[in-house]
Amino acid sequence: MAATDIVTTLKARVSDWLLQRRQLRELAECEADPADFARMAHEFSMTPDALDALVRQGPHSADELPHMLDAVGVNANEVRREHTALLSDMERVCAFCQEKRRCRQDIAAGAVAEHYRDYCGNAATIGELKAANEG
Repeated sequence: MAATDIVTTLKARVSDWLLQRRQLRELAECEADPADFARMAHEFSMTPDALDALVRQGPHSADELPHMLDAVGVNANEVRREHTALLSDMERVCAFCQEKRRCRQDIAAGAVAEHYRDYCGNAATIGELKAANEG
């Protein structure tokens, strides 16, 4: 890896870390008023504990999902327009996934469309979206 690539990667990671720290600070400020935080969590159809855990996952916790959808022929932007709540639920599932490494490897290898059903918590939903897209 070239020195400029290393610097660029390092800058991106520091930027991501700073963003997550800012989000955690904002979360802590919101948690200072439990009723307000509970209302916010309710707006996302989540419990306060689940919202807290989701924010702690970081800003890129569901970055794999659009790649996964594209790989199987589902337009993530269209899903966001037509099924906003569904996509939010899918992002939540993705954010807490324990198979991130395998997913990223399959995405990088161009093999995610063949293997996602083996490990993806969103596999059934992706299958339904794909079927609806084809039908």
